[in-house]
Amino acid sequence: MTTDLHELELLLRSRFPIVAIESHEEKRILDLFRRLRSQLNKGILSWSATEGLVWNVAPSKLQLEAGDINQRKHVQPSEVLRHIKTVKHASVFILKDFHPLLRRSTQYPPDARNCTGA
Repeated sequence: MTTDLHELELLLRSRFPIVAIESHEEKRILDLFRRLRSQLNKGILSWSATEGLVWNVAPSKLQLEAGDINQRKHVQPSEVLRHIKTVKHASVFILKDFHPLLRRSTQYPPDARNCTGA
């Protein structure tokens, strides 16, 4: 197991509510998450401003229960934050290029900013 993969697995197993990864190698980072999916047994979803929230990898049972999310849903940042807060299944959400939007977080209501429940 590569060092990056091992470190990412440790972070995710430690149940950190938010892990920020800044990288110019988006494909490599997404590949690390895909490689970890079988060990973690969690759905992996990604969000981008152009695609909204989509499945990257999902256990078939989880995908069936959650419905077909690949219909350009939760495109707006505030929508995806609200959705994340309501998810009942252990999942990993990859929010691509979301950090500039967090700096302007005053545009979102407090309940949308507090997705960790803390």
